[in-house]
Amino acid sequence: WSVPPEGVAACFPELVMLGEDCRFRGCTHLQEPDCAVRKALDGGHLPPSRYESYRVLREEAIGGAR
Repeated sequence: WSVPPEGVAACFPELVMLGEDCRFRGCTHLQEPDCAVRKALDGGHLPPSRYESYRVLREEAIGGAR
């Protein structure tokens, strides 16, 4: 569907909103410290299924970008 890996989060409105509070502007929400998305996930404020969908689609976008 030709979305670059860094654009996948924009397809998830809740990630866009939560991501505004991440420590780093280009946060991938996968491993960076102080990631607001992962904090919301760990705190039960983001459904695991939404995060998993994001993670899978981002990985597919990386594979397609090669």
